[in-house]
Amino acid sequence: MAQSDLTNQFRLNNVQPGELAAFLSEGGTSHAITGRRFQYLGCIEVAYTNKGGIAKIVGDRNDPIVQKKLTEFPHVFGDHGLAVQTEAIFAQMPIKGFFRYSDVLQIMPDRSFPDPFEANDLTQRPFPVVLQYGYRKSPNHGVDFWRRNEAFHEVFYLLSALIEHGFYKQEPNRAWGIQLDEANSSLCNVSFSLGYSLRDSINLDNTSSFEDPASFKPIAEMDPQKYYTQQGIDISRHLMLPRNFRDFLTSYFALEAAKRQKFLRAAYWLNTSHVVAKHSSSLSYQCLVQAIEALSGREKEEIQECPRDDCSFKICQDVGPTKLFRQFLEKYARGTPSNIISQFYDMRSKLTHGSRLMPQDTEFDSFISSHLEASSKALHLRLVVVRCLVNWLLDQTPFFRVSDSDLPKH
Repeated sequence: MAQSDLTNQFRLNNVQPGELAAFLSEGGTSHAITGRRFQYLGCIEVAYTNKGGIAKIVGDRNDPIVQKKLTEFPHVFGDHGLAVQTEAIFAQMPIKGFFRYSDVLQIMPDRSFPDPFEANDLTQRPFPVVLQYGYRKSPNHGVDFWRRNEAFHEVFYLLSALIEHGFYKQEPNRAWGIQLDEANSSLCNVSFSLGYSLRDSINLDNTSSFEDPASFKPIAEMDPQKYYTQQGIDISRHLMLPRNFRDFLTSYFALEAAKRQKFLRAAYWLNTSHVVAKHSSSLSYQCLVQAIEALSGREKEEIQECPRDDCSFKICQDVGPTKLFRQFLEKYARGTPSNIISQFYDMRSKLTHGSRLMPQDTEFDSFISSHLEASSKALHLRLVVVRCLVNWLLDQTPFFRVSDSDLPKH
């Protein structure tokens, strides 16, 4: 079996390693040969770089499966237009209006869910939000699923980082219950699915265009300075957006791919902090610090030549994580006192190395002073993290930057 280099035959602009792997593995199996070498369908080998890129693809050109994949490739990764997917996500505040950003995303209320203020019932938190997002569709089911999944997580974490109090995903869940078995006149245990359905409120069969939100007004806006410094959840109003929210999205989508991934990693940790808070305050706190480190960390060390003419050594200019953390907050959370920054990172170190837990995880009287102080610090850190994400984002694309009076400050 003669192996040929097929790398160029499986290469097109904007084809991502993940969607190519989905295409190559569909209809068969895949397995690792060595650490970064995988075999797909038993006849195509792919070697990946240490950063997940594709280094080389080899296979037998005379193999029928290889020929089939080579023939299908241009069509599968051609232009097949836009598909629109609809999901339910959940917010801590009810949504009343809509927001649309080009063919990328739209959020709006669930028409079948009564307005909590009109129904005088605010107990059903978190509240459902209809999220629609566009992605490049493909006739290949594996590639189409990969693109849909990537698009959802991108817009979800982006919105969760920039909109007050974040969002929650609907996770698959099951529960046990008791049901009457009529045939035997006895009770039996049954497992059933839990979830939230949008079937009654929106046409889920429409995958080619966004829902017309004509029956809703645009989501109300407020001053960004106030938006990103408010503490707690205001139960007297609906969810709102900062006045320059569209600028934030434009800034994000103007970033190069590596910086977008960097921002999404930080947004992931911020969102995870929300999700795990009900289980562990300590883990939630660590996630907030991790969000800062995701943005402040350098991709590689900075190296320069020694200035002495007779010296051949190179000098590593890499800065330690503690100093990077401090410098990042001083730049993007302007005005945060240095002692507060030190306290943030010191607590993170103690939590990470197991020498401390947050008082909320060990003291169950929520009114004792240590509990209240720790809760206040965690809330303060969350506000600092959000300000850092927003300021970092706008700093990457200064031509979209709004005036300093609009930027969140401490």
